[in-house]
Amino acid sequence: MKLDMHCHTKEGSLDGKIPIFEYIEILKSKGFHGMLVTDHDSYNGFRNYRDNLKNKINDFVVLKGIEYDTIDAGHILVILPENVKLLLMECRGLQIGRASCTASSRCGAQKWGNSWSCSSLWRTPS
Repeated sequence: MKLDMHCHTKEGSLDGKIPIFEYIEILKSKGFHGMLVTDHDSYNGFRNYRDNLKNKINDFVVLKGIEYDTIDAGHILVILPENVKLLLMECRGLQIGRASCTASSRCGAQKWGNSWSCSSLWRTPS
């Protein structure tokens, strides 16, 4: 099985130039059997696939992923099962500058100087 394991979509990344439907068609025409959607700090490309395309596309696997931007560790690629909801993953990465944390009221994101920190990274389960 041939997969493209690092795909940015127009729906989910500023550097993504191709809509996910078109991306899938291009990959299929090149002999790929699937893709990992790894938009920057966003699940929007995968959500677009899940909500609008999943039941219309056959014989092609689309995996949920994300490319987190961190403060000082570069980018981290994460692959997630489709139905997994982790508070940490909802914080949109270790860096929460750019107001990218959509879960800040739930995860306890706090501003430290010019950056944001997701305090759920440091919490232990009770």
